[in-house]
Amino acid sequence: MSDTLTISDLYVEAGPTAQAKVLVRGASLRVPAGSVVGLVGESGSGKTVTCMSALGLAGSGVRITGGSVRLAGTELVGADAATLNRVRGGVVGTVFQDPLSSLNPLQRVGAQIAEALVLHRGGRPRQHRARVVELLASVGVPGPEQRMRAYPHELSGGLRQRVAIAIALANDPALLVADEPTTALDVTVQAQVLDVIRKATRTEQRAALIVTHDFGLVAEVADRVAVMYAGQIVEEGPVQEIFTHPQHPYTRGLLASRPTLATGRRRLAAMPGRPPVPGQWPAGCAFAERCPHVVGACAQAPPITASTEGWSRCWRPGVGGALEEVR
Repeated sequence: MSDTLTISDLYVEAGPTAQAKVLVRGASLRVPAGSVVGLVGESGSGKTVTCMSALGLAGSGVRITGGSVRLAGTELVGADAATLNRVRGGVVGTVFQDPLSSLNPLQRVGAQIAEALVLHRGGRPRQHRARVVELLASVGVPGPEQRMRAYPHELSGGLRQRVAIAIALANDPALLVADEPTTALDVTVQAQVLDVIRKATRTEQRAALIVTHDFGLVAEVADRVAVMYAGQIVEEGPVQEIFTHPQHPYTRGLLASRPTLATGRRRLAAMPGRPPVPGQWPAGCAFAERCPHVVGACAQAPPITASTEGWSRCWRPGVGGALEEVR
C-alpha cells in the first residue's frame, strides 16, 4: 500500500536563530493510503508542531531545519506558497482543535464551505449550493438546508466540529488531518464526531492522521499509532500491538495510567517526574530520568529497534512483558 503522507527525519526549531530551540527531533512517520494513524503524546511533546510544520501552518518563528515531507508525491519542505495553497484544502483537509476559533464568526457556515469549494474548483458560491448541502448531510448535520444559513455561534460544539469536518472534506482530499478533534466535547458528542471521521476515511479509502493525547480515541479509530515524547517519536506500530505489548516504557506508562472498568478502587499508575523543557533535551534518552528500567546505556541516544510490526526508540524495548501482566 502506497503512503499518502511520508514524514522523514523532520527537525523543527523556533525562535531567533542565535537562541533557537529545537522542538522536533528527527520525527519520521508514514500514513498509508486508506489507513488512520494516531499521533499520541502529552502537551508539549511536539505532536501538533510536527503536523502543522509539515503543512506549513506552524506560524512565524517556527521553521523546518531538516528532513522531508511528501504528500501524495509532492515535497512540501521548501515548497513555494502557490504549491502549499494548492495542497492545503485540496490534497489535505485539516480539522483544528477549536472550531469556534477556526470558523469565521461573521460568515454563515454554508458560505464558509462554499468558499473552500470556490478556492479549489472555481465558480461562484451559489453554484456549489448542492455540494454544500450534501457535505453537511454527509457529516450528520440535521436539516442541512436550514443549518447552512446559521452562524457558528448559533450551533452547538458538536455541530460546529461537524461543519469544520465538512470544510476539510469539501474537495475530496487524499489526507484528513485532525488536531484534537474531540476536545471540549461531551462523551456522547465525541462518539458521534469519531463516527463521522471513521466513515470519512473508511468509505472513501482516505488516509487520516489524528493528533491527540487520548489513547481511547486512538483505539476507536486508528489502525496504527505513533507515540511522541520530548520532540521525538519513541514508538510506532499497529494499535493492537501497542496496546498489548508496548515496547517503550513511556508508552507503557501512558497505557497503565488509564482508568478501566477493571480498575476498581485501585490507585492509578503514575509516572514520576516531568518531561524535559522543550529545547533543553538531554544528550541520551529523554525519558531516562523517569524510567523504571534505566541502565547506564541510557545516557546515550537510544537505537531504533524493530518489533513485530513496528519499532521503538529504546535500549531495553519490551522490558516488563505484556501489559496485561503489568496490570
